[in-house]
Amino acid sequence: MMTGTLPILILLCVTTICAGDWVVWEYDLRSAPPGWEFEHEWVFSSEGVRMDEYVGSPYTSEWGHIYSLDVVIPEGCDSIVLHIEQDLSVTSSGNGYAGAELDYRLNGVEWLPLLKVGIWYQSTVPVHEDIPAAPGQVLDLHFEAYAGKGNDMYPGWGSIDWLLYDLTLTFYGEQVSFEQTSWGAIKRAM
Repeated sequence: MMTGTLPILILLCVTTICAGDWVVWEYDLRSAPPGWEFEHEWVFSSEGVRMDEYVGSPYTSEWGHIYSLDVVIPEGCDSIVLHIEQDLSVTSSGNGYAGAELDYRLNGVEWLPLLKVGIWYQSTVPVHEDIPAAPGQVLDLHFEAYAGKGNDMYPGWGSIDWLLYDLTLTFYGEQVSFEQTSWGAIKRAM
């Protein structure tokens, strides 16, 4: 069916303006999205990607990071929405600690929080956040999960169990321009 898709690809490359919304990322996170970095603490399964750590030994900690691929905000985009289905449980006691953070940054400058929780937090409510950005800016995401215990003089422990699945990033606007860099995303979608 290559001959049937070729005219569509040519049309997409020639047409630079698209009316309506553009779903940039749509991942079930059962495997790593292309170009994203996942540290070994995050484990992929049929459910999604999970960091599940319990730390009860003194002076120890577990940290897990995820870094997304950069994406350029196209012309005509007037709002951006990030939606992530999740199951999150953060608990700790004594001098233990644990937490979960989701941050974004624009143009590689400063990480800004979308989600930051710790100490006895549990939720299955999706992350559904508007990200303030302007056309031409470069957006990337950072997930951080951690658990640890401070010293051996005081009892305590930290625990994190964070399952991420069904992540979607959508650009909204009356007319969203495709950047030349979108050719790779179109090609991968094939």
